[in-house]
Amino acid sequence: MEPLHLLYAHIEDRTVPLEETVTAFAELVAEGTVGLLGVSTVAV
Repeated sequence: MEPLHLLYAHIEDRTVPLEETVTAFAELVAEGTVGLLGVSTVAV
């Protein structure tokens, strides 16, 4: 499978803790499935 160059989250899912989402994204980067991450309209 070809890796994604960018994984982009447009809207925060408030039913899932932000830490869970960030951890999942980080795991995808660490395993080489995704190269870069991006977010939009996410309040921190």
